Amino acid sequence: MTDWDYSALAAHYDSRADYAPDAIDSAISAMGLSRGDTVADVGAGTGKLARPLAQRGLVVQAVEPNAEMRTRGIRNTGGLSISWREGTGEETGLGDRSVRAVSFGSSFNVVAQEATLAECRRIVGPRGWFCCMWNHRDLDDPLQARIEAIIRRSIPCYQYGTRREDPTRVLADSRLFEDVQPFSSNFAVTMTRDAVIDAWRSHGTLARQAGPAFGGIVEAITAEVKTDAVAVPYTTRGWYARFVN
Repeated sequence: MTDWDYSALAAHYDSRADYAPDAIDSAISAMGLSRGDTVADVGAGTGKLARPLAQRGLVVQAVEPNAEMRTRGIRNTGGLSISWREGTGEETGLGDRSVRAVSFGSSFNVVAQEATLAECRRIVGPRGWFCCMWNHRDLDDPLQARIEAIIRRSIPCYQYGTRREDPTRVLADSRLFEDVQPFSSNFAVTMTRDAVIDAWRSHGTLARQAGPAFGGIVEAITAEVKTDAVAVPYTTRGWYARFVN
């Protein structure tokens, strides 16, 4: 079970930006992962991280609790070395020490982190790896600043929560890892106006805090996006760490 239900958001999730390819490449290289290594992608959603991992030759066990997200993920990753299963960060359903690494693409913020790290320790083999990453919009960009103002007019105390927080302390306090290492990459994605709005319709953190106001906020953002093509600046931010044994 998970407290975050993405059923109503799943249809729009594919409009979200992909992670920066060089950020994924640098993390894979730093963790010493090779073609054929098995990794678990937990909270795999519609395959935003599972797909590029498999495209780089890794064998992916995709764990996703939401049926609608999982259905879209299976459709998006056909023909790749990805097996999909129902599960959560706290209970993946994977075997003991069955994977070389575990990854979380925009999902480590929606789990019970202490229980999830214990589950990661169980499923990752000796000297294996943990990795988490998120895409963050550049809030200094003029359009993104205006969108931010729209959100805060409706939700003055809006919080991004742990998705914009450095997880180093959480990982270090678990005593499960060696040094925690950050990585990041700046990039921009040119999106159609419809894709930008669709991406906002998939925003679980905003939907959760906005409640009944969510639709009105998306309508206001829609009115603010005035061009047919929009360059959206992002940073992929992530952290990886090796288990101590």
